Amino acid sequence: MTSSKNKLDLDVTKIGFGSFGCIFGLIGLLFLETSPTAIAQISKPIRLAPPTKITPPNSFRQSPSRGSGDIAKPRIQRASKRITGGRVEVDNLEAVDASEVGILTYQTGALGGQMWRGTSGALVERLIGNLPTRAPSVAMRELMLRLLLSPGVAPEGISDPNYLISIRFKKLMTIGALDDASKLFDALPSARVAKLTALEVDLRFLANDNARACKLAEQEIAIATSPFWQKSFTFCSILKGEKEKALLSLSLMRELGEEDQTFLALAEGLILGEDFELSEMDNPSPLHLAMSRVGNVQLPGSVISSNIPSVLSAIAMSPKASIELRLEAGERADEAGALPVDVLRQMYASVTFTEEDLANPLSRAEVEFGPMVRALLFRTSLAQTIPIAQAEAAARAFALARDEGRYISTVHVFWPILKRIEPSNELLWFAPEALRALLLVGDRDAALPWYQILEASAARNTDAAKAIALFGPLAHLFEFGAVRQQNTDQLVSLWWAAIQDQPESKEKAMLLFTVLESLGLEISEKSWQPLIGMNMRSQKTMPSVGLLNRLRRLTVNAEMMDVVPIPPNMALISAPEQISTLAASVLASPAPDLTPVQLQEPARPIVLKRVGETVLLSLLAIGDVGPAKIEVGVLSTVLMALSSVGLKADARALALEALLTNGL
Repeated sequence: MTSSKNKLDLDVTKIGFGSFGCIFGLIGLLFLETSPTAIAQISKPIRLAPPTKITPPNSFRQSPSRGSGDIAKPRIQRASKRITGGRVEVDNLEAVDASEVGILTYQTGALGGQMWRGTSGALVERLIGNLPTRAPSVAMRELMLRLLLSPGVAPEGISDPNYLISIRFKKLMTIGALDDASKLFDALPSARVAKLTALEVDLRFLANDNARACKLAEQEIAIATSPFWQKSFTFCSILKGEKEKALLSLSLMRELGEEDQTFLALAEGLILGEDFELSEMDNPSPLHLAMSRVGNVQLPGSVISSNIPSVLSAIAMSPKASIELRLEAGERADEAGALPVDVLRQMYASVTFTEEDLANPLSRAEVEFGPMVRALLFRTSLAQTIPIAQAEAAARAFALARDEGRYISTVHVFWPILKRIEPSNELLWFAPEALRALLLVGDRDAALPWYQILEASAARNTDAAKAIALFGPLAHLFEFGAVRQQNTDQLVSLWWAAIQDQPESKEKAMLLFTVLESLGLEISEKSWQPLIGMNMRSQKTMPSVGLLNRLRRLTVNAEMMDVVPIPPNMALISAPEQISTLAASVLASPAPDLTPVQLQEPARPIVLKRVGETVLLSLLAIGDVGPAKIEVGVLSTVLMALSSVGLKADARALALEALLTNGL
């Protein structure tokens, strides 16, 4: 931008001030004089909840609902750390621990109030900040939300009582779950620490709720003079038209060596009220985005360097960014779950193309790739009324997205179009692609007619027969159609016969067989025989051996609890060598009498298993690459661990993403 530093310095000189200490006092005094009601007129906040989106009518798994009626509000006083299944049992009254607050209940997906029982607080503190936030996986996002939004007793040994709740907020904001983060803030006790208040200010800036952000900043500026609060104060002063306050604060920050050049440039431009441009904006903060939005500043290309999903979402929805920049940011945000899919659809539909492009979309898609081509194919499929043309555009979009690692996101974008395409014999070639896509979004009702078309044609059409054979093991696993009654060995044999001549057939067989066995289906020794001796050296990133070993130990412990009844007061076993001692003591003791209250509670083994730790380690093991790109042995370990603690639906969702994204 064109610098106007001299002009600003001249204006500040006219104000006049003494020492820096006096300036700090003056800034606080000026801010305290501000009327809170004036801030309410600063800007109109946007609704934190995402736009209404289509939900599968019959998903293979049910995602937890986080509606306002499900919020578990913390009590002002509560019992001594006895939270079970989202309920609080009252004994002796004591203050609420903010780290234990959550907005889910047992019925809406909470992992259980004792989810951290037996887990070291030091381990949680060391690992939870590393949770992946960019994985292209709907299943991982849902699992992470359950971990972050569940109420529960904090693990023993936490050194900082505010750390756990702080990191939960940071992760929710990073992945763009702004509505959930807002509800969690509302559920907190009234007493706040500055760290949490700063996080809420960032949340409000991200959500374009400048009024609430400035109200919070007003409360803190009198007692805190950190750079964060000084910059927030300066921006809020600009919003209220109090340029002298903003000039004073800005000059002081320059004199003290403020290094945030993006903030300084934005503040200067907003004070002068002139049109200006930024040459670069690397890794923008929520405050930077709020300031650029108010100043109607054209976002530079470097803004896309951010890997934070919530920031990418804000860039995608900015009217002052190029359409290419918005589409790239939108696709990256959508695949991480930070952007409502309806917004990406609207962006695709709003792109302007030439008549030549619209007349020959498939020709362009043969030689180009990327967001603009997917937008063209989406526009084409929307405008077309001929089913075969719609199917061709969708199929090409899926192929490109699979090559670029954006298959799941693209399938969700094209889902309404898939529902409009009527299954027919003329589209038999498209049936396998449609079947995979519709199952990936959980729309079994729409997928079934495509399967039936293939099944009806299998006797007379070799391609249909091959497609049915290739889909057989998945249909059996997910109880789809009549094939679920067939013998597993027969289905696997037919599958291998249909795929063995294809490229990477053995790699796909290794993935399929491993996943099936991890989910409880047995694959015969005969089926495994061709894979013995395969060179499976993988170039994929591997988690630490210690992490995988820990997951396996948790799985062994959890599986033992399924076969051995656990007395109410028995401590959680922490190592496999304790299993024999536990089993002997339990089997030697008489069976306890069960009262009606006990019979109504969830099964005790589920409560005692280390659910929180298992979910945390599973997400870390997969990482930002997602389930489709991790090493098959790691995927197997994760699926078995999740299944062992009762999260079988989540394990199947991850398995489905891994298999379908890899073309099975």
